[in-house]
Amino acid sequence: MARTNSCPLLSETLLRLGRPSDLERTSVEGLYDQVGWPSGTAIANAWRGLQESQYVSILLTDEGGLAGLARATSDLAYNAQICDVVVLPDYQGAGYGRELIKLLICTLLEQKIENITVFADKEAVGFYETLGFERGVNRTK
Repeated sequence: MARTNSCPLLSETLLRLGRPSDLERTSVEGLYDQVGWPSGTAIANAWRGLQESQYVSILLTDEGGLAGLARATSDLAYNAQICDVVVLPDYQGAGYGRELIKLLICTLLEQKIENITVFADKEAVGFYETLGFERGVNRTK
């Protein structure tokens, strides 16, 4: 999953493309918990979904801890769906969520996967529209 430099990022040192196996379960669960995901089953399901994702963009703290992630699943040919864009509260509002998504989009486009959709809560649809996604009947695309 090599990435070229066609996607300049806010911080090459804090943002990187990774694999689910790069992440520790306790770090991921702590991240989801700190952003207010319901505990228990919801966080366990998020971990399971992450393990099945082909693409993961990762935001690290200056100390190397997990500060955010975004993931995408794909058929590896035509379609991909971005989901679970999660950023620690201290890192929100600085453009990191946008950068996590941009990294995924650039990577998917480099892999010739051009039909990219996103599953978003109603409150987040406007944010995704600023990234070029269009509102669909039952989804944001």
